Amino acid sequence: MRPSRGTVRHFHRKNGRSLRANCWPTWEASGITTRTAKERWYHKDKSGVVRNAGVLDSSYKVPGGGLISSADDMARFEAAILADKLVKRATRDLMWTPEKTTDGKSTGYALGWGISDKRGVLIAAHTGGQQGTSTAFAVVPDRLAGVVVLANMDGVDAGRLADDILKLVVDLPETTP
Repeated sequence: MRPSRGTVRHFHRKNGRSLRANCWPTWEASGITTRTAKERWYHKDKSGVVRNAGVLDSSYKVPGGGLISSADDMARFEAAILADKLVKRATRDLMWTPEKTTDGKSTGYALGWGISDKRGVLIAAHTGGQQGTSTAFAVVPDRLAGVVVLANMDGVDAGRLADDILKLVVDLPETTP
């Protein structure tokens, strides 16, 4: 997982501390590498023709994206978070606690995570996309399992694919009991 130089400068400028100094030791201790991605990103136009996506500097949105990563590193991130190597269990549980509306109903959204009880198990997930990419990340904490889907084309339904894979990996029933 490696942000661009602009990402590191932006993070430091906004927070007064170095992203590299604060995050890299924890990530690397969890087996997450720091490398520069060399892949291309694509976009399918309205006529269905796939073209190179335009260049995008996403470093302005480090908290909500902006990091370039590999599927292997994202899987290592999932394993590390499930093994309590990145944050304490109490912190993880808190960040996976959905917010509630003023009338007490769950929003299904926690601190950056969509939280659901699909098929009788808790699933914490996040999907995203930007110019040239579509992503999905889902974990089932009680089963110590997770799925990462990274597509180098925008508009791909990565969330649905992750859900379908998760059903197979975790052997979930088709419907909620």
